[in-house]
Amino acid sequence: MRTWLQGLLRADRLLLLVPLLVAVAGLVLGTLVLAVHFDEPWPPLMWAGACLSCGLLVGFLFGIPKVLQETAPVAVAPAGATAPAAGAPGRGYRQVLNTNLEQVSDWLTKIIVGVGLVELRRLPDHLDRAATLVATGAGDPVGDHSIATALILYFSIAGFLGAYLATRLHLARAFALADQAAQQTLGEILGMLDVEARATVTRAHAADTADGAAAASPLPTAEERVVAERVAKRASELDPGSLEDELAKLVAEFERLHTQDPRGAARLSERERVVAKMRLLGLACWDMLPRLVGSRSLGQRMAALAFLQLRPDPHHHAWIADRFREEASRFVVYHAGLALLHAAEQASTTDELKRLRELHARAKEAYARFARPGGSETASLLDKVERALQAAPTDAPAAG
Repeated sequence: MRTWLQGLLRADRLLLLVPLLVAVAGLVLGTLVLAVHFDEPWPPLMWAGACLSCGLLVGFLFGIPKVLQETAPVAVAPAGATAPAAGAPGRGYRQVLNTNLEQVSDWLTKIIVGVGLVELRRLPDHLDRAATLVATGAGDPVGDHSIATALILYFSIAGFLGAYLATRLHLARAFALADQAAQQTLGEILGMLDVEARATVTRAHAADTADGAAAASPLPTAEERVVAERVAKRASELDPGSLEDELAKLVAEFERLHTQDPRGAARLSERERVVAKMRLLGLACWDMLPRLVGSRSLGQRMAALAFLQLRPDPHHHAWIADRFREEASRFVVYHAGLALLHAAEQASTTDELKRLRELHARAKEAYARFARPGGSETASLLDKVERALQAAPTDAPAAG
């Protein structure tokens, strides 16, 4: 409490409060004059409130700050480049602040100024008719006409100035502080993603595998789960689209890496790092899963597999098994094996285990087209899935 008072009593903030205090004092004085002058003060007070509200609205519209945002240039694809698949994020995609209120304010202020200039000659007539209505409501259309005119002008102007000053001096500052706090929170989240993703890749085996995927931890680690929960908790402090924007960037980065030469431990580690970041966003962006699953974009389907590695969902087990038949990328198929293994480890009902055994058989049959002499990491994953399903308790409860 003391800190708040000290901040409020700072000289620069007191200077900001002076215009508002003057406006409030003027409103109080005008209200007292109305109450003393009129025998029936309630109708004039209602009119004063109406004029004040109109002035406040117009002052607020005129005072809304304009947000300047950098517009990222749209990258032009080189000749012969393949167009991105439908549903895939553009390479120049970025999130900007929502300026709908600013645009509405801009339109309305232009309309108000335009109509005011057109009707400027008739303004005295309109004011006279309005004053007559106020004075008639007060009971003396002749004697109170001048007071009614002053009432309309006084409270309209006072409301305009009060709202304009409050918006320009305080609301603009509040908007800026809120945006800066959101950017700071987003930066902290991205820092957590980067640190944990690098740690995940470091924990993974460095050797390449026969099917072109770097060996990785078979299941999400406890550290990854903790970070994913922290990210989901901090996401409530951000705009809904902030983390969707970051996921779109990861999808674009994954697709860029996928189109390049996939060989080499360094390139594979980069892709594993991107997938690890996708997995850490799984809880915060879980609502996007249906859209990712149905996407034609390889990167978005990879994000869906990363989400399902973190949190198995029985409704998408069949979709995971279909990756072995429909995906041409060995890397994506390998991660489908990771998601299927996690689903087998977490299965808890008889019906789910039975369904997973059927899907495992389908996936194993479909993977035969990728098989190479000497085996592969994906084939080893499918063997682990089979062992996990065999080791599951036979007396597991049936699905309710």
